[in-house]
Amino acid sequence: MATLVATLKIGSKTMRTTQQILPELRSLYAVVKAGNATEAQVNKLRELTTEAQSAKAAEATEGDRILTALAKGAAPGFDASDHQSAYQPEAKRLTRVGLARTARTLAENLKHGAQEQKAAVSMGQYTAPIQLTEPATMGAPPQGFVEALGTNVFDDKFFSFLRQTTRELNAGVVPEGQLKPTSKIGLTRVQGETQVLAHISEPVPEQLLADVSSVSTVIGYELLYGLYSALERQVLYGTGTDELHGVLTQEGVQLITTGARPVDRIRAALTRLQMQGYTGGIVALNPADWEAIEVSTSNGSGEYVLGGPVDSAAQKLWGTQVVLTTSINVGEAVVLDPSQLGIASTGGINLHVGQPGDTFNRNQVVFRCEGRFETMLKQPAAVVRVTLGDAAPAA
Repeated sequence: MATLVATLKIGSKTMRTTQQILPELRSLYAVVKAGNATEAQVNKLRELTTEAQSAKAAEATEGDRILTALAKGAAPGFDASDHQSAYQPEAKRLTRVGLARTARTLAENLKHGAQEQKAAVSMGQYTAPIQLTEPATMGAPPQGFVEALGTNVFDDKFFSFLRQTTRELNAGVVPEGQLKPTSKIGLTRVQGETQVLAHISEPVPEQLLADVSSVSTVIGYELLYGLYSALERQVLYGTGTDELHGVLTQEGVQLITTGARPVDRIRAALTRLQMQGYTGGIVALNPADWEAIEVSTSNGSGEYVLGGPVDSAAQKLWGTQVVLTTSINVGEAVVLDPSQLGIASTGGINLHVGQPGDTFNRNQVVFRCEGRFETMLKQPAAVVRVTLGDAAPAA
């Protein structure tokens, strides 16, 4: 029987497993707990804690990879990077549930650091891997636009992917001896770089952190949620200049601005995708527009038109999943094939705690939260921007 290797290879990185890290971590923790640790040992403990968390997340991902490969008939030693056709799992999602888990990890790191330094809060940088969620385990409509998209984690800030810009398929019957027709696929490799999304808290009194132990947890979660909200808006409307490349601002995205009713325009968008070989899997709407669709009445009778194209219980329209988000402008919708749009990330969230300026003299601390993200739009034609009223869509 083959034995498991002692290290994990993730992308181009080789990292230690949790079994390798834990003995050193436990030994150093005992020294710190006894109060005999030097500053270098305390810093080393913090590094080991972060390394162990990253290894645990990587091992879970590696386990998923092996299970998927086995399900597809591949050997346990199969290298997915060399055989993409046999191993193409659906990308995991950045969800609010995962966001809460990441916040709890950061809070535990903060608490651990404070105990080490015997202080209300420990200054320094804390990193936690983004907790991504398997699509199959979500079990409910996505709670936002970002939740409906796959998130791909890269080793560093640079990444690349293939984008199809044209499609001209000319296959046909060819008589003997005649030239075969040429089809144009239009594949272009896009080189991308993730951008930093960040913000800071207002100064927080150290006394408040000492008196109420949950304050740092609440602040950490609120900063993470603010980061998530900014990411969702940027994924939709980022200009690409000192911002993310928002899907709705990219060349090649289709537009629908006419139609009798909003539901008719959305149906036209689905048809347009179907005619071009895409699968319209998501209809993104502002909650105000979804309400207007749900409570719309038929002409004359005054009765609700629910039961036609609207499935309120399942939150679907024309059989397609509706995703509600306040990040999309009122009066427009986005209909797309989610397999053609994803999010690139470096996989970590950083929470910095410090005392900039005169906050030290005022017994205050400031929290800074940041992460790196970018969009990956493979086929712009797989996205339709729909104006629900007569006004032109806002930028």
